[in-house]
Amino acid sequence: TAIYLPENQQQWWIDQLRLWELGVDNDPGITQRIEFHNPNGKTYVARTIGTEVIFGKTVQKGIAARILEYANELSSKAYKGQWVTGPDGVTKWWEADINPTTGQPIVMYDKDVLAFDANGGDLATGKPGCNATDSSQCTCTANKACMQLRQYVEVPFFLRQTTATMGMLYPGWKGVY
Repeated sequence: TAIYLPENQQQWWIDQLRLWELGVDNDPGITQRIEFHNPNGKTYVARTIGTEVIFGKTVQKGIAARILEYANELSSKAYKGQWVTGPDGVTKWWEADINPTTGQPIVMYDKDVLAFDANGGDLATGKPGCNATDSSQCTCTANKACMQLRQYVEVPFFLRQTTATMGMLYPGWKGVY
């Protein structure tokens, strides 16, 4: 669709889709922004253009911003950490705590994930080191939001690839007659 849009009419659609990956792209230097710090790697930035209420929930209006907002929501349910307020003083994103010994993000205990007990028969909530009082040994497979985030991080990755200068939204001269 974006390829066939007249360049002077729908640029704002592409602006809503644009994502920057810090470390690969230069920091866009925008104040109205949301970030997603994937605890296992990349940091993405998107421009915010305000919020709207959909089905009683306040969400970002911009497409890329909403994608990062949902990734932050999953991250806050998956990892221990804290909300960080952006330079606009309004937008927030989640930054996971890192275990200083292992260098890995600290996964939170999820009471809704059940595991087989030591005998392999009965379902149990938690296990030693991953329970309501101690999450020091929790792994991503023991947290539903963490597993969802593992799959969801492909969405901002793909969107960034498609909106990059040489990505899919830049057709170049090929096919232009």
